[in-house]
Amino acid sequence: MGKHEVKDIIISVVLGYVLYSLTALSFLISFPLLMLSRRYGYKEVLLSATVLFGLIIGTNLWQVRGVEFTQLLFCNQVIGLFIPFSLLSASVLWVKEEGQSVIKRWFITILPSLVCFVAIVIWLSLNPTLTTELVENFRQVFELMWNEMLQQLGINLTSFFDVVMLVLVNIFLPLTVLIISVVSFVATASLKAHDPSFNDSVANFSISERGIWPLLSSWTLVLLGKFVSYPLAVSTLVIAFACISTFVYTFEGFTILFYYRKKNRPLSKAINMFFALTVISLFLPGVNIVLVFILSILGILETWFTLKK
Repeated sequence: MGKHEVKDIIISVVLGYVLYSLTALSFLISFPLLMLSRRYGYKEVLLSATVLFGLIIGTNLWQVRGVEFTQLLFCNQVIGLFIPFSLLSASVLWVKEEGQSVIKRWFITILPSLVCFVAIVIWLSLNPTLTTELVENFRQVFELMWNEMLQQLGINLTSFFDVVMLVLVNIFLPLTVLIISVVSFVATASLKAHDPSFNDSVANFSISERGIWPLLSSWTLVLLGKFVSYPLAVSTLVIAFACISTFVYTFEGFTILFYYRKKNRPLSKAINMFFALTVISLFLPGVNIVLVFILSILGILETWFTLKK
């Protein structure tokens, strides 16, 4: 391993750790690693990811030094490491699977997240005592942070906490998958900023007709849950997979908009349109939900109608 290679790996690890330390930017920890693929292969990215994840584990263990080791502490550590592990493993697989079809590459990339999340859900569902302790632990932290403000607003703490927990449980995996997808897309677009074929591939992206079945099946199960009572673990997984399958068609809808943008302006870049839509969503509350809905519908319609023509 040459000096330049070692230096680049160290820089990527340091940048990743700095981003991890900055809570607001922690979701970008895999970005410096993905940028390594400009010069190196997945083995270098794997080495960087391994070192960075080791540093993150070490930091977490240092923060709880002297605290009695319990099953609850272990569970908190596992949950806390879920997103860093998901992002870092995704970066390695995204680089390793270059050359595969986009959907296959994306699915392999998010597979560790799916497997780990299902394992955590099964573990907690089989251990109700631990689940109760975990929820109570979150409740105490939540009360410490928000109790005074909620009292001033006249909001019942218990009811509000129950809503927050329900939302967090249901969006935890979809949000992780969304972060992985966005970071992978932005990193790839950055690496191929001067490659016209990348924008052509985005504009011509399409999902197989068979892809509609996971979407329809998952949302059918979600709607069925209104009439049939699922166990919480099953309900969580059903909603998570429904949201994830929707993301795929949201991206399909985005590519349809970009197709027409590029048709009128051949030099248009997908990353510019992506950032424009992101800024609109961030600064116009409520628009993000409408935007996701519209893009998803466009993507679904492409299954039966040829919109890119």
